[in-house]
Amino acid sequence: MANNSINLVPLDFITLRNQFKTYLSAQSQFTDYDFDASNLSVLIDLLAYNTFHNAFYLNMIGNEMFLDSAQMRESVISHAKELGYTPRSNKSASAVVTLQINTGTPSSVTIPKNTPFIGRIGSNTYTFTTNTAIISSSTTNTVVIENVSLYEGTIGNDVFVYDSGNTFQRFLLSDPNIDTSSLYVTVLENSGANVYTYRLATSLFDLDALSQVYFLAAAEDGKYEIKFGDGTIGRVPKNGSTLSAQYRRCNGDLPNLISVFSPAGTIGGFSNVNVITTTAALGGQYTEGVESIRFNAPRHFATQERAVTASDYETLLKLNFPELTSVSVYGGEEIEPPQYGKVFITPNITGITGLPASKKTQYMNFIKTRSPLTIEPVFTEPEYLFIAVDSVVNYNLNLTSVDPEFIAALVSDAIITFNINNISDFKSTLRYSKLVEAMDDADESIISNDTDLSVYKVLQFTPNTTKNYTISYDLPLIDNLPALEASHPAQEIHAISSSYFFYKGRVCQLEDNGDGIMRIVADENQVHSTIINVGTVDYATGKIELINFGNIAADNNRIKVYAKTKSKDVASKRNVILTILREDINIDVNQVRE
Repeated sequence: MANNSINLVPLDFITLRNQFKTYLSAQSQFTDYDFDASNLSVLIDLLAYNTFHNAFYLNMIGNEMFLDSAQMRESVISHAKELGYTPRSNKSASAVVTLQINTGTPSSVTIPKNTPFIGRIGSNTYTFTTNTAIISSSTTNTVVIENVSLYEGTIGNDVFVYDSGNTFQRFLLSDPNIDTSSLYVTVLENSGANVYTYRLATSLFDLDALSQVYFLAAAEDGKYEIKFGDGTIGRVPKNGSTLSAQYRRCNGDLPNLISVFSPAGTIGGFSNVNVITTTAALGGQYTEGVESIRFNAPRHFATQERAVTASDYETLLKLNFPELTSVSVYGGEEIEPPQYGKVFITPNITGITGLPASKKTQYMNFIKTRSPLTIEPVFTEPEYLFIAVDSVVNYNLNLTSVDPEFIAALVSDAIITFNINNISDFKSTLRYSKLVEAMDDADESIISNDTDLSVYKVLQFTPNTTKNYTISYDLPLIDNLPALEASHPAQEIHAISSSYFFYKGRVCQLEDNGDGIMRIVADENQVHSTIINVGTVDYATGKIELINFGNIAADNNRIKVYAKTKSKDVASKRNVILTILREDINIDVNQVRE
């Protein structure tokens, strides 16, 4: 009898087919049988195909059993449910506007909830609505209503009849494009005599048999379904009651950055309405993808909707506000002077510089209920540490026919790409060697580059007055330069310098003297002459103190204050974002022949 041991490792079609033939040819019944020229070969192929198909099918089924390997959205959602995670739905873009309503006479204006407005971007229009009723009045002919929030989307409504006898009844929302944060659920009982408003329950804390709450779960085909309590946790609607679910259908991120709005009809009965945009629309997002669910579900389970560690704050905010590119969180004990009992949160919003007041309020309302009682969340704007790049690039004329301007443009593009891919975020580090390598790789004709970096911050000063200013780079600065005389050649290197401004009718700059003294110098005939000392610089910490500095003039009341860092690698901390602007790139190109 032939050896009947079976090799279960190879499962591809060809190997399976050959194994079957080898096994059969070893049997005495098939001695000298030509399998390749017989009809039995077809049956062997069929058997191999069936075995391969089953192996592949069972492998795919095995993959779907685990969150890490599942490929089908329904499987990933099912595993996320086990971790108590509901995937994010579409999210409406929101804008903040001011309404100026000409009423003709002093009067009151009432704007109902879901009043529509039209937002325009290019040739596309989108519907925006208010999410609350607004009442305002004025003693003049114009009613001005500030900080009106508009949310993109049209209003939809699903109605169900509760059947307590149907244990398999589901309340499946009909539109997969809803923004679940806009969901408004009401229960009408006793033919509408009693109306109950149900709120979304995000946990089981403080819920009892009378709690008017509903639970939300992801369902098939990208839809969501509403679930009600069982009478022990959450109130059960009465049999035959009417359930109403109102929501916004939205278009994801398409309406982001819309800044032109107009009424879709009369506003509070008035047609003469001027809409002034305070904050352009942002925050719109499409429903959460499979990879995002796979990443976020375990982290959501770890936080348990509570912000305790820095990563908890980051995870919760990014999960619920998809417009956040990143979030920096640090304790008050890390700053100078320390502020104990506070946690500082700095969001980086996609497409927005700074932190709009409306977004700050929205984030604060969300995180406050999830923070420990003794910890005060404080939201701050990002600080930007800009990097100026000066470089001399050498390229080989024998390897290309392009002109120096084209080479300079290629190198500038490479720097901007490096900025996007490697920095432009919190707690990032610019590696000097990686940057110059990316510049060399911009074109095969580039031989080398000699690149100098400096960092700068923008000082926004108050015109026609003097005051104290603090500029902190939070980086060690170069401190081994020779001290400078009160008058010296302009080309001498300084740890600190600035863009030009006017002081007492003269073109001036800020600079340090090499011994920690900040001063204003006049720039005349390539000579810097000290006019007045205005403060100090600590080279070890990168902190500049300007005392009674002012009465200067510059475009937009701002100057750039440059610094040379001790290390060529530049790292950001806490709420600082490193970035390179195209306007701060200066490329000189040398042609060589090799």
